[in-house]
Amino acid sequence: VADVLGIDPADVDARTDADTSANPWTASSGNYSSRFAAVVASAIHLAATQLADRLRELAAPILEAEPGEIDLRDGGAHAGGSALSLRRLVGAAHWNTACVGGEGIALTSTYTVPIAAAEPNDRINGSACYGFIADVAAVEFDPRTGVVRVTSYATVHDAGRILNPLIAEGRRPPSPRSVRRGSERAPR
Repeated sequence: VADVLGIDPADVDARTDADTSANPWTASSGNYSSRFAAVVASAIHLAATQLADRLRELAAPILEAEPGEIDLRDGGAHAGGSALSLRRLVGAAHWNTACVGGEGIALTSTYTVPIAAAEPNDRINGSACYGFIADVAAVEFDPRTGVVRVTSYATVHDAGRILNPLIAEGRRPPSPRSVRRGSERAPR
């Protein structure tokens, strides 16, 4: 959003409760298999691009330029040697719509993952993303007592291209030191 609008990332506020609280669960809602990159980032980019286009349209008559001549950068709309802060432009669109052609900046943007039609046998590829994961457990089994002891466990998940290292780090499992090892239980 910050890149598309030419603003500081600190000026972007994200509302994270709008997915399944706004729309009931469907096969294309929720967060799984790095779906963020394919679905959420696409929706965000689409909305930011539409907003940038709208801001250029609003700024054009004020800056006496064509929308395509307006560059959004450094928190403002720039054309030729003239500039207008986005705060002032958005304020004008909100408080005095007559000065920007009678239209505000509100817009609604929707992105849906394209899903192919069902095949004749009713199979359908209905997922936005697929996770690739492997789990390995090393266990010791005492045939005399029937006790199974997990000696180590590892799991890996292909994260694909990491867009935000903080998101990947937040999904990292606990360190082996914090996981209780060697818990024993007899078979049922």
